[in-house]
Amino acid sequence: MEKEKPDLVERMAQLMAEERAETARRKKKMRRYGLIGSAAILAAFALWLMRVFSRRR
Repeated sequence: MEKEKPDLVERMAQLMAEERAETARRKKKMRRYGLIGSAAILAAFALWLMRVFSRRR
C-alpha cells in the first residue's frame, strides 16, 4: 500500500503540469484570436469611415 502513494502523487503532479500547459496554450490561442478579431473590427470601421467621408465630397 505504501508503494502506491508516491505513484499517485507523481501522477497527480504530472496531470496538474499537463493541465497548466494546456491552459497556457488555450490562453495564448484566445489572445491571438482576440487580437485578430479586434484588428478585423477596427479595419472594417476604418473602411466604413473612408466610404462615408468619400461620399460627402
